[in-house]
Amino acid sequence: MTAEQFYRTVYGPVVAAFAEMETAGIRIDIGYGEILAKDLRKRCDAVEGEAAGIAARYGVANFKPTQKEVAGKLLYGKLGFEPTHHTAVKGIPAVHAAALSKLAGRHPFVDILIEHARVHKVLSTNVEPFITPKADGGWLWPDGKIHAEFHLDLTRSGRSSTDNPNIQNIPKRDKELATMVRRMMIPSYKDGSIGERDQKAFELRVSAMYTGDRAFIDVFKRDGNPHREFAAQVLKVLQAQVTDRQYGAFKGADFQLIFGGSWRGLQTSLADKYGIMLTDEEAQLIHSGFFRLHPETAAYLERQKRAVLETGMVVSLTGRRRAIPPPLPGTRGYEREHPFHVAANTPVQGTAWDLMLGAILKFWWAMKKYRLRSRQINAVHDNGVWDIFPGEEQMVMDLAHECMTQLSDLFDFLTVPLDTEGMLGPTWGTMEAWA
Repeated sequence: MTAEQFYRTVYGPVVAAFAEMETAGIRIDIGYGEILAKDLRKRCDAVEGEAAGIAARYGVANFKPTQKEVAGKLLYGKLGFEPTHHTAVKGIPAVHAAALSKLAGRHPFVDILIEHARVHKVLSTNVEPFITPKADGGWLWPDGKIHAEFHLDLTRSGRSSTDNPNIQNIPKRDKELATMVRRMMIPSYKDGSIGERDQKAFELRVSAMYTGDRAFIDVFKRDGNPHREFAAQVLKVLQAQVTDRQYGAFKGADFQLIFGGSWRGLQTSLADKYGIMLTDEEAQLIHSGFFRLHPETAAYLERQKRAVLETGMVVSLTGRRRAIPPPLPGTRGYEREHPFHVAANTPVQGTAWDLMLGAILKFWWAMKKYRLRSRQINAVHDNGVWDIFPGEEQMVMDLAHECMTQLSDLFDFLTVPLDTEGMLGPTWGTMEAWA
């Protein structure tokens, strides 16, 4: 597929669908939001009090967790921790989330800073602005909704982005806070529903299309579970004998290693993202096992590396091009490997989002064809969210699945079947599985 074909058939026409998404907006349960804001403020206040108490014992009066430089002096000075990250501008020891996560559990002050950061960020980004009227500096319009702006061409990966407000950064991994925030988002219609569909193992499927990875293609055509099969093959056990911890580690490895990386990088990533701590031996076993079972993916990574070194350019399956300068001579470690990781990642993520654009366009067409009153209200990388009119639940959820999986009329490279899983409920935060 050429870039021109993609633009004419998908990228250009889908702009109208996003315009209607912006107009539709997301309705906010203001009463619940006010209760949630009050609760989160209390939690912040309590944590701030604990932090101030510890800081006072070390001679710092009136400490606030938002005072990053002061927190850094306490952590890396008086408490004696070794810095793991430094700020980009001033070069001083950092106290952002990534730096604090490396120190978690080693002192109450660290854990207090982590807790304050997670709660305060959600309160100040996803709760208070969503219930504050536009006239007072918030994002709530007079119709009781937030109307984000979607941008199709501002990210290097090719994915869309949103702002005013950003509704694509609502927490997901932090299940407690994610549920609370999403509970604020309700249907526009009395007795309506919020529906959601996610692409299953989307990046793995798209990566298999790109690499021709026979193991992945086979498991998806059989509707198997790639992570469980991977674990069983490497560990030489039955799939039913794979433990939850092992499954989580191998699942994380699948999504990490399709873009390359060392076994140490895998070890660090699983610890940071999923809280799964691997021994050196375990990380090496998973890493070597992955590339033994997926030689086509290993070959793809080498091709992308050569593309960076020889042309400084990579291309997605839809014709998107991204310039990636090769690493400078003499660079080592992260600085040398990062361009190669981007070269492996960009075409897959870009192609995956372009498939989602096709799905959004097809649903928009279907909405017009069947004169539905339901509307799509959000799209985040591999999922879509719908504001569903009562009585249209089954049709919308079925159409969403069809539009997200039957895309061969728009794209000529679909060698791997796509699949989705759905959720439906009275709010975006209170949903149950929907076939």
